[in-house]
Amino acid sequence: MIDMGWFILSGLVHYCAQTVTSVAYKYEEASKIAPLSYTIGIFLFLSDIFIFEYHFSVTDILGVGMVIAFLLTPILYKMMYLYKK
Repeated sequence: MIDMGWFILSGLVHYCAQTVTSVAYKYEEASKIAPLSYTIGIFLFLSDIFIFEYHFSVTDILGVGMVIAFLLTPILYKMMYLYKK
């Protein structure tokens, strides 16, 4: 029964987050809001560890590392390009 409570709470929090994000996109530029979308993944990762006590396998960790690398590559490339100018 406790698991069902967490499931319902998770659904309500997700609904609120989507609603707030939709309103934010209505009133602000997407370039200012989009980076906040990446924090969702961080909170999901941390909730898996601390709330649901999920133990990640090696392939899970490699996948997370690949996603982080692919997200950081354009940022680092842009920083290096601007530094050369």
